[in-house]
Amino acid sequence: MINFAVVVVTYNRLELLKECLDCIRNQELVPNNVVIVDNNSTDGTGKYLNGVKEIIEHQWIVKHEEQNIGGAGGFHDGLKLAMETNSEWFLLIDDDAMIAPNYLSLIAESIEKHPSILAYSGTVVTENNIMIEHRRRLKKTEVPVPVEEYKKNDFEYELSSFCGAVINRKVVNQIGYPERDFFIWYDDTEYSLRIMSVSKFLNVNNAILNHKTKVADTISGKNVTKFNWKTYYGYRNIIYSDLKHHMFWTGIRYHLARWLRAGISNYLNPAVDKEISKYNLQLTIDAVRDGLVGHLGINKDYRP
Repeated sequence: MINFAVVVVTYNRLELLKECLDCIRNQELVPNNVVIVDNNSTDGTGKYLNGVKEIIEHQWIVKHEEQNIGGAGGFHDGLKLAMETNSEWFLLIDDDAMIAPNYLSLIAESIEKHPSILAYSGTVVTENNIMIEHRRRLKKTEVPVPVEEYKKNDFEYELSSFCGAVINRKVVNQIGYPERDFFIWYDDTEYSLRIMSVSKFLNVNNAILNHKTKVADTISGKNVTKFNWKTYYGYRNIIYSDLKHHMFWTGIRYHLARWLRAGISNYLNPAVDKEISKYNLQLTIDAVRDGLVGHLGINKDYRP
């Protein structure tokens, strides 16, 4: 029988977490294990989890981190705990991911049909729109799977976000865990690049996940937007991954050159707000430098 562990990473989104856990409880195919990683939340999440019946009865596992180690650290630690259970398949989600009641049962049906595939996912929807950026193919660069392919029963692809990804224990045994020191962003893509050596992903299109996300706050200045602090980690982790996976020349062409060209162009443009363009250029330089030398972890200049 196919058995699942669900790994949930949470930080300061208690009401969403409650809804997420209800979705897990209401699965047609009840998971064998649930692992919840609390990234040192300050909104009462820790106290709430300490009172959850399933955790009190030791049916679920909770890890309270001593500091916020980001989604990357949370999935690293959570997957390690999941590997200590008897589950063979691991579903990875954040606290804002609401899986439909048949999510696990539909994934299980597909696993039965495709025994050679060791990585699966479902369709990510936000406000009734399919979010194609969560499922991408690797060509010369990353290309989202077009929305037309979601009309089929399923499709294969290479690069998945952790929003509803399901991987087999054999994969983890072969490739290890997500990069803990990425903090946030691109940890799922880097992990997918390693998964490629073992298996492609298969997206089960009728397995739906409602991603209750929100757009990050930004500041605009004459059509140039001030980067969110998270952009630093995205840029840094992309450059690091390009080097790690021997795609550096592709990275120079599609990532580094484009970022620096845009940053310098905006900085030199008198019509652009100087403070915003200066901040964006400095962030880009810091991220590229740290990615090239492998300086990971939390950067004190770019924190939540």
